[in-house]
Amino acid sequence: DEREGEQERTFSAKRFARETREAEEEVRASERTRALSDAVSEAERGAEERRAILAQGYEQERIALASTFAQDKSKMEESFREERRVEEEQRETREAVSKRARETVEHLLETRKEEAEALE
Repeated sequence: DEREGEQERTFSAKRFARETREAEEEVRASERTRALSDAVSEAERGAEERRAILAQGYEQERIALASTFAQDKSKMEESFREERRVEEEQRETREAVSKRARETVEHLLETRKEEAEALE
């Protein structure tokens, strides 16, 4: 009887030890799963933050390029306006010089005609 009682206690102790190990293993597995889940969540947050930073950087670069393009376009338009203004001034100057030359020639011809008439 004592032997059976001893065997039963040994069996119970072994079962308790096995159940304890299994429970401890389940706790460790649960802790590992939680740690992995936390690591995945942290990695996802980090990736999302990096995506947001990249998107912000791309948007800032796009804005800067658009601004530079607008400034360059404005400078080119101003340059074209200045070029047209200079061309118009040159045209007006040529016309004024031609008119003055015509008037001078006409005046000289008139003067010579008057001188010729006076000599007759």
